[in-house]
Amino acid sequence: MTAALRRQLKWCTMGIEMNPLDNLKNFIRPFVHMYNTRIMNSYLTYELEERYSSVLDQQHIPGKSVIDLAMKAYLDENPGSTGIPAPFKSAAMAQIKLFVFAGHDTTSTATVFTFHLLSKHPEVLQKVREEHDAVLGPVSNVPSLLASKPQLLNQLTYTLAAIKEALRIYPTVSTIRSGQRDLHLVSPNGHSFPTESCMIWGDHYSNHHNPHVWNRPEDYLPERWLCTEEDSLYPPKHAWRPFERGPRNCIGQELALTEIKLILALTIREFDVADAYAEFDTARGNTGNMKVNGQRAYMVRIGGGGHPANGYPCRVRCLE
Repeated sequence: MTAALRRQLKWCTMGIEMNPLDNLKNFIRPFVHMYNTRIMNSYLTYELEERYSSVLDQQHIPGKSVIDLAMKAYLDENPGSTGIPAPFKSAAMAQIKLFVFAGHDTTSTATVFTFHLLSKHPEVLQKVREEHDAVLGPVSNVPSLLASKPQLLNQLTYTLAAIKEALRIYPTVSTIRSGQRDLHLVSPNGHSFPTESCMIWGDHYSNHHNPHVWNRPEDYLPERWLCTEEDSLYPPKHAWRPFERGPRNCIGQELALTEIKLILALTIREFDVADAYAEFDTARGNTGNMKVNGQRAYMVRIGGGGHPANGYPCRVRCLE
């Protein structure tokens, strides 16, 4: 299923492709989607039916996975059910695929960008490692320590600030809303723009780099997340939106931040990660300016989310 999902992402389109040759994919995209969807649905159907049977078993101990929670909610609303109806199965599979995609692609990309920024700012990297020394102790003890005391991750305040600042500079996703007849966007000079029949796309990257909103927006400064409201670096209210805001914000944001903290806790003192774009460009004969806004690891859209250019070629060195 994982391989099918990854293949599916590469064939996703939003109609904004700059390369006209990308449109040639349109002829075979439906067939690729059909093939990948059949693989994913076959796997999920088996899992749903297995969970349904186990939930009916009186000896079953309910879990807290997405499938278990969905099945429990359905059975609570439909006691005495003798099977999984097609509408519920279809809705459940769609939501599970969304959970798997959102929890896999965006979090891994955010982790890569966090490692990248830490490698470019050794003074920040040093502070993160010092915090891990103070809170978590010897590297060899971290897995067992966090297994018994996972709440220690909450004490990694500077690490969290470093992650949040990475998400400000490189927000991995944006958001889309449907326009409404009574909703108009008003520009600073008073012009009103109707939104009916339009797709409203919030550009988080531009907002996060707007000098009228953020002080020193191009600088990687985890300290802005630890300062007081009187400080000029203090984040403006509602300006940080990598998970969006409001009733439709990302329900997995705390999980994502916890996962990245956990990954750093297990690896940041054992490995150095540095980009290898110079080697990559030399090997492929890339010449000229390969940077965007001064960054070689600029963001590109692949499969519905932002990713580092060229898949982020890098070197990983094991520390002594």
